[in-house]
Amino acid sequence: MRKLLEILRMRFGSQLSFRQISRSVRVSVGTVSNYVKAFQESELSWPLAEDISEPELIQALFPDASIANRKGLIDPDWAEVHQELKRKEVTKQRLWEEYCQAHPLNAYSYAQYCHRYNQWRGCQKRSMRQPPCVSIVVASPEIRNLNRGRSMSNQWPAIQKSSKSPSFRR
Repeated sequence: MRKLLEILRMRFGSQLSFRQISRSVRVSVGTVSNYVKAFQESELSWPLAEDISEPELIQALFPDASIANRKGLIDPDWAEVHQELKRKEVTKQRLWEEYCQAHPLNAYSYAQYCHRYNQWRGCQKRSMRQPPCVSIVVASPEIRNLNRGRSMSNQWPAIQKSSKSPSFRR
């Protein structure tokens, strides 16, 4: 919205095309088109009065979008978002759309929503909440006594190291 005056000046003062304005101001062609359309549908005319400020112009062009209500962007409850994503057929896109409907003036863009969710997820403590093991395997006393203080070669006499290296014939 801060570029609104610049867009209107380029369109009505310099007679530039939407594409030229979008490249110059670095906003999308659709945004330029929406601003120009809103200006043409409003009761304002070009050139604008010298004393009009940008907030007054925005209020005149977009009366439904109250700037007074837009104090800051609202973070959703990320823990709730995380729980919802575990359900079948629930996507970030769908949750973001519901978030935008709940906070139309104070919502993050989809890219920022995903970025902030990933940041939140990265800060969470990882844990493997596994249920306790039901069956416990206890070795018999004979096996414990057999293995106590012996090396691998003593435990399994059938496995012996051979001093000869294997020879391969061609």
